[in-house]
Parts: sequence; C-alpha cells; structure tokens
Amino acid sequence: MNQPRYPPGPKPLPLVGNLLQLPLFKPWLRFTDWKHCYGDVVHVHAFGYHIVIVNSISAADDIFNKQSRVFSDRPRLSVIDFIGADFAIPFMPYGDIWRKHRSMLQQKFRASELPIFRAMEMDKVHQMVLRFMKRPDEFSTHVRNYAGGIMMSIAYGYQITEAEDSILTKAEAVAHLFTDSLLKGTIMDAFPAIYRLFEWLPGTGHKAHGIKAHGMIAEALDLPFKFVQDEMSKGIAKPSFTSEQLEQIADSEANEAIKTHRFIKDVAGNIYLGEFVMNAYLLSFIQLMVLHPDIQRKAQAEIDATIGTNRLPEFNDRPSLPYVEALYREIFRYRPVTPLGIPHAAIEESFYNNFFIPKGTVVISNIWAMSRDSEIYNDPDKFMPERFLTEDGNLNNDDLPLSYGFGRRICVGRLLAEDVCWLAIVSTLATCDITTKEDEHGEPVKVEDSLPDSLVRYVIDLPCVMGSCI
Repeated sequence: MNQPRYPPGPKPLPLVGNLLQLPLFKPWLRFTDWKHCYGDVVHVHAFGYHIVIVNSISAADDIFNKQSRVFSDRPRLSVIDFIGADFAIPFMPYGDIWRKHRSMLQQKFRASELPIFRAMEMDKVHQMVLRFMKRPDEFSTHVRNYAGGIMMSIAYGYQITEAEDSILTKAEAVAHLFTDSLLKGTIMDAFPAIYRLFEWLPGTGHKAHGIKAHGMIAEALDLPFKFVQDEMSKGIAKPSFTSEQLEQIADSEANEAIKTHRFIKDVAGNIYLGEFVMNAYLLSFIQLMVLHPDIQRKAQAEIDATIGTNRLPEFNDRPSLPYVEALYREIFRYRPVTPLGIPHAAIEESFYNNFFIPKGTVVISNIWAMSRDSEIYNDPDKFMPERFLTEDGNLNNDDLPLSYGFGRRICVGRLLAEDVCWLAIVSTLATCDITTKEDEHGEPVKVEDSLPDSLVRYVIDLPCVMGSCI
C-alpha cells in the first residue's frame, strides 16, 4: 500500500516520529531553519498526529485564504478547557457557536463603527501622554491603562481612574495566564501523549494551576459584567457593548436571559483580550525607539514639519505622515507579538501543491518566517521603516497585516487595533523623547533587542524613561 505524499520535513525517528525534534522554546526559530531545508510548507508527525508548518506568505494565502473553509478550524487545545478559557473566540472550534460569537463582534468593530470610538480614544491618549510627563518611569502602567482603558470603555463603559485599577488588574492577569499556558499547550495538544505525561508528572502543579485559573477567569468575566448591571439598575450606565446587549434582552424570559447573560459576558471578555496584544506592540515600539534613536528623531521631525507643535496629532493626519506609517508597519513586521499565530486545523483532508494534508492536521502559520522572508524584505533582520517607502518617500503597497491572522480566522478587531496602536505611537513621538535610564554611575543602562519566549511576546522590565519634547 502506497504511503500518502506528505509535505517534506525532517526525517522521523523510529516509533516516536518527529516528537523529539519539536522545540519547546522559541519554536519559530527551528521552524524557520526547517524552511531553508525543506521549503515553504513542512510536515512533522508522531503517533498518528500531524503538524504542518506554513513558512511563507504565498503558502499561507493558498492554504488559509483560498482553502479557508477547510483550514478555519482550531485544534482542540486541552489547556483551554483546563484553565476554563472556552469563552475565548480565537480558540473556539469552527462552527455555529463560533459564528454567533464572531458575528456579534463584527457588528461592533466593522469599519463604519470605528469613528464612534475615536473621540474616546483621543481622550485616552491625551491622558496617557500627560501621565508620561508626570510619572515618566511608570510608562508601562500608562500604556496598559491606555489600551486597557479603551477596551474596558468599549466593552463595559468602565473608566479606569487609578494606576492600579482592580478590575483591569484581574483582566490583565487572565491575559498573562493565556500566554503562560498556550505555548506549551499548542505542542502538547498536537501530540496528546505529551499532555497526558505532563498532567501526571509529580511536582508540576498542573491540576492546582487549572483550579486557580478557572477562578481567575470567572472573576475577571463576572466583575465588570456585574458593574454594568449595577450601573444600569441605577440608571447611570455609560453606553457600552454590554449595556447595549442587556437592553436588547431586557424583556426575555428568566431562563433565556440567564443563557444570554453568559453569552454577552463571554463576548465582552473577548473585547478585553485584544488589549494584551496592543499593549505588547506598544511596549515593543518604546523598546525599539530606545534602540534606534535616529529613527525616533526622523519620525518626530516628520510630525513637527507636518503638524507643528501647537497641537497633538489626530486621525485625519495619518495620510500626511508616511514615515510614521512606515514605522508603524515595520514594528509589526520586525517584532511580531504572536510569531506562530494561533494554530489552525484541517476539518477534512486536503492538498497543497499535490502534497497530502490529513484531516485533523494542526496547521501553524510561522509569522516569524514570513516576516523574515529575504525574497520580500531586504536585510530582514534589520529594523528599517524605509522598506515600506518608495524612493520619493511615499508608502508602497506592502501593508499585509500578518499578525492579524488569515482567512476566516483573521482578527475581528484588527481595524480598531490599528487605530489604537497608531494613535499611541504618533502621540508619544509628538510629545516625548524616549531614552534609556541611567545607572548609579550616570551611564545608560543597556537595552536588549529581545523578548521572552511566549506564544504572545511582550517586553518585561524595560529600563527606559519618557522625557517631554514639547
């Protein structure tokens, strides 16, 4: 009997297949090495389970976009059930429940709705830059409160008034929980034998972690939801996704209302989850400006020449700031927050370039490899906004948002995220000089061009300070 012709990949070992060749730390680097050996699409397997790694934009288009129906499922990640995160739309299996949740968010975040949020976003960014000037060492808290404040306002009408807001802190802890759990979970669930071994290893604290996580997630969803209910009962609730949805079901029967409350609560929780990725990109921006002060000065010069110094940038200024736009794109290319995206799964068998992909295959988009493709990006390991500009200083056509995903699974809030991140970047450049801290001897503290190993990568303990340039 002939074996199926799978995509090429590393030679499997007897009995265990490719199991021992799969890296648990920074797997995107190994997968990118495999691209150079085996091509744009790489196959590995063990114990009857299959993984396909997609390493190029063209292959991603062929697989995730042109065959979107086949590759829009998600693998069943045991860690999602284990920590009680089945409310998270990005990890839901493809089907009616996912469609219902996603449809509700699409209505909220379609392009025609974005102008509704912009006055609030401007207010939040002005608060952020004022806080930079008052407490420049606490920039990471100010960035978190900016992005989190926007998402909390949209989801719940909740206003963050303190540096350490209790509801925001609980929500952020849940976001960290995702990133701490999912990198291992992606590999372990592709090969369940690893998961079962990990679950029962003594000393791992696996079950205790799951119990704690369930409670954290339940509390993070319940607290802001109850806040909206209380505000509505007093007649003082601010407009929000949750209040709008609760008003629509006000006359529902009790049992149906309980079910609908759970649905609204879950969808609202997904709105906040987007904050963590925005926060990660904005902290990467700050880190990269410390590492590349010449690029920071060039962007500031464009803002000063175009807008002047008598007002802050506005959304209408965006087309007039091509270098800032190129900088924004380069941050997303150079520093993908999710270097492996979120894994897809094949709902039925399929083919790519005559290679067989079995039903149930876990399909990983190696965003890192795509962003480092030397056939598209000259000198890809260099941080260089000019790659997105033509010779006359205008933007080129390369605006593919790799970090937002592909096909039917593309991030539903990507347009809002673009607004939030661009506004923070341009406003910070217009008002602040981002510099490294000095040590006790007055010498600049070294800033590393690196991030931790996580499914969502974010800057930790960045030694820099925001100084006013107004």
